[in-house]
Amino acid sequence: MRITGISTHVVGTPWRNLTYVQVHTDEGITGVGETRMLGRTDALLGYLREAELNHLAGSDPFAVEDLVRRMKYGDYGRAGEIVMSGIACVEMACWDIKGKALGVPVWQLLGGKVTDQVKAYANGWYTVERTPEAFHKAASTVVERGYRALKLDPFGTGHFELDHAETLHSISLVEAVRDAIGPEAELLVEMHGRFSPATAVRIAGELERFHPSWLEEPVPPENLKALAKVAEKTRLPIATGERIHDRIEFRELFESQAADIIQPDVGHIGGIGEARKLAATAETHYVLIAPHNVGGSVLTAASLQLAGCTPNFKILEHFNDFADAEIKKVVKGAPQVVDGYFQLSHEPGLGVELDTDAAAEFPQQQAHFDLWAEGWEKRNPSGGEANERRGTSRRRRDTAARRRGRPASPSRHAPRSGAEGPTSERAGDARCRGEPMHMSRTEDVLVLDKPGSHRLESRAIAAPGPGDARVRVHASGICGSDRELYQGNRPEGYVRYPVTPGHEWSGTVEAVGAGVPEALVGRKVVGEGFRNCQVCDRCHAGETTLCTAGYEETGFTQPGAMADTLTLPARLLHPLSDDADLGAAALLEPAACIAAAALKARARPGERVAVVGTGTLGMIAVQFLAAVSPARLLVVGTRPDREQLSLDFGATDFRTRDQLSDQLSGYDVVIETAGSASAARSSASLLRRGGRLVLTGIPAAGADGLDPTDLVVRQIEVQTVFGAPPAAWSHAVRVFDAGLLTLRPLITHELPLTDFASAIELVGSGDPAVGKVLLRPQGLD
Repeated sequence: MRITGISTHVVGTPWRNLTYVQVHTDEGITGVGETRMLGRTDALLGYLREAELNHLAGSDPFAVEDLVRRMKYGDYGRAGEIVMSGIACVEMACWDIKGKALGVPVWQLLGGKVTDQVKAYANGWYTVERTPEAFHKAASTVVERGYRALKLDPFGTGHFELDHAETLHSISLVEAVRDAIGPEAELLVEMHGRFSPATAVRIAGELERFHPSWLEEPVPPENLKALAKVAEKTRLPIATGERIHDRIEFRELFESQAADIIQPDVGHIGGIGEARKLAATAETHYVLIAPHNVGGSVLTAASLQLAGCTPNFKILEHFNDFADAEIKKVVKGAPQVVDGYFQLSHEPGLGVELDTDAAAEFPQQQAHFDLWAEGWEKRNPSGGEANERRGTSRRRRDTAARRRGRPASPSRHAPRSGAEGPTSERAGDARCRGEPMHMSRTEDVLVLDKPGSHRLESRAIAAPGPGDARVRVHASGICGSDRELYQGNRPEGYVRYPVTPGHEWSGTVEAVGAGVPEALVGRKVVGEGFRNCQVCDRCHAGETTLCTAGYEETGFTQPGAMADTLTLPARLLHPLSDDADLGAAALLEPAACIAAAALKARARPGERVAVVGTGTLGMIAVQFLAAVSPARLLVVGTRPDREQLSLDFGATDFRTRDQLSDQLSGYDVVIETAGSASAARSSASLLRRGGRLVLTGIPAAGADGLDPTDLVVRQIEVQTVFGAPPAAWSHAVRVFDAGLLTLRPLITHELPLTDFASAIELVGSGDPAVGKVLLRPQGLD
């Protein structure tokens, strides 16, 4: 295996730029690494361009040690922050490639795990006014989210000295935080190298009664004797090391015994291997390691690989639940903190993937972070210059969008067309953004109390909770599963009455809760239905429909979209383009299921493929398979009226079931969408030896199935689809937004929500003129 090249992607925010590096190989395996730079991103990108030519192209990604050695010493210079950060990105990506190629997580390659979970501490959470009341409230929110440790720098603009009044105020902030989190949670105090030794020692004495787990960077990092002086005169553990970029430079720190915890940044110290060597050296000096981690989810995943195999690992920093939480979406499988801990991933490599489309939504900014400026802790540079930088970035993004033939996106700081504008009440409301406070509104909600019994109920509209978004429903589709729900034929464990149906839907975000970017308000969206835990091995692998926490789905066990509004976790939403047809978009849920089937089918150009079933799923499947340019695309169904539509969508042949006698078993791929046992058997009969069958329909329980002897002797590969994981949703939305998926012709009826009974009858009528039926809430334009 050889490296063929690299690609770089910068995700920008007003105070930090995250640089992601993808390393590509001639065997099609791509690894990813990450670092965070302050004010030196362009220099890093320049170095990486030169390193690609000088060191990377043609190298063996398995030879990580040799590659690091050549990048560090081969240019005959003293490696500093830029070089070691560039090495770190490439090194992480190579470990990712090795793990993927061998099918094991990186920690397995580093000696095996010593723990199953890693404690996390929150940072970036105190972006509030610098008052005890605000800090108390913000810290309480951190604990409510399950964190058992948090860090803060309460010292404002302190530099070398801190006068008596400011000392009292800073200590009052620490006291408020300790009161909020209780005596058992870990409190970590950051000084950012602000003070002289005498000032640091004086403040440390004031802090001792709050029992902080460490005092971080009490003095500037350049003077080791100054740090040793502080360490000698305080009982608090000393943590430092984030601004040391070469592990060899830690030698004097160990020898001085001035630090109890070292904090190398895996993204600046040269990567996972260099940090692992440093941790082993620290262990010989009885020093703990707690990596600095102000990066995104790839750097977090890399740090967790180190944590999993390191006996003296203490705790891992985490910003991304609080500062710029919206950027987590650029990484698939991003590590999550649950009950204060990260669970160790068992996925190959780093266990994450970069979503380059999502990354492109956050272009590089002229990020600036001044620790001695008033209000720095809000991590949102203010003033005309900073706003102009953000405006410039947005103009660049909009110019690029117009070049692609797409509409420019509105400002993140202004409401979209049709969204409610900000009010003085809303501006201060941390609970619900997107609407004025103290609103009194009601909505119509359809409720199935039990099979065959439904009613329309008027309810007060509730504000979305933390992490949630409330969507104004545009349309909700009805499918066979909804009819099963109404008739009581839904399999046991997959429904919970009373319930509001509606798992196929589209709408517009009208309000968001705490922790959700306000830029989402006004966006047209669709959303995933499966409510997953985000913690288990299946969720970490992106297989959320197999979540081991159990089955929970919108419209079946959770309230669905047959109502005026739908509230759900914002992480499940998929934004659409501003000009999207929301009526057609209501069919993106079945489209996502078919996208899952198409991804599992792995159809290739020139293969013979078939679709069995001519309902909504079947017509969508035709379009997905036609996109791969098959040699032949056969559609089999019971509705002759769908022949022309099938041909319009890309089919080359159409047959009803009784016309299949001339079809030999010569198909490479068959996607079955009809949902009957006989359709499944017909699908298998169409396949050649070694063919691939994907079943998407759900036959009645107890029906005769496929012949296992036939499957074995003909070596038929059978896969199934039940719901759609995030990757399939992203695929379907991307194809829809690109104008490559035609859904509007499949809709034949649009009825008001009050006509639910008529809609259910239409769906079960068997009338060939009935296609997809949509329900529309009243009061929509």
